[in-house]
Amino acid sequence: MQFGVALALSAILSTSAWSLCGEPRPRLVCAEYFQSNVVVSAQLLRTQPVIDKDGFVSANIYHMKTLHALRGTIGPEFEIFEGNDSGRAGFFWKNGNSYLLFLFPSREKKGGYWGLDGCGNSGPLKQAVAALNSIQHISGAQSGLIQVGVGGIGADSKNPLAGRHVKAESSGRVFTGTSDNRGIADIEVPPGTYKVTVSDSGRFEPYDLSYDDPRSVVVHKGGCAQIQFGARQ
Repeated sequence: MQFGVALALSAILSTSAWSLCGEPRPRLVCAEYFQSNVVVSAQLLRTQPVIDKDGFVSANIYHMKTLHALRGTIGPEFEIFEGNDSGRAGFFWKNGNSYLLFLFPSREKKGGYWGLDGCGNSGPLKQAVAALNSIQHISGAQSGLIQVGVGGIGADSKNPLAGRHVKAESSGRVFTGTSDNRGIADIEVPPGTYKVTVSDSGRFEPYDLSYDDPRSVVVHKGGCAQIQFGARQ
């Protein structure tokens, strides 16, 4: 599998302008696929508003019909809980439409609902051709990829820093890369568990909203990890 092609296919759905998103962005399909409990195409049957004590819509429950499970196991019908807050999806739900969904158990304690990353690759099925192609390529891959973002200090931690050296270590093997003008270094690696660091004078630490923990990064065949570092104060 050529990961340059895979990355081009990964970022086809828009991310939410409303959400506090993980970094680096955009979310890669090859990363979100393996970190989701279920990946499924499904049709929205109906929308159930959740009304709070003041009469406002605090959340919506989406009643879905499974069309095709691409990863994991899910019943013929299921429900998604989505709060009316900064974490909601960056697309509009419409009864009768079909969606590609990357799901995990909802943090809502009651109801056995599913949730999704509003900054991820979930979205209308008719816009998901490239994401579906990316998923198809995963099964034929022999290696994986670690994407490392390097940024500035504090509030500037997402501002890109080029020319920073990063390394991924596993069982005595070391794989390296250098951040480009986007502040991104892509390191192709065999499947395994890795420790990832920025090797420039030890001045960098993981960003609070990094998608993955650099101390223990699991990479599957065809899978990706995404890590964001910022410079220390």
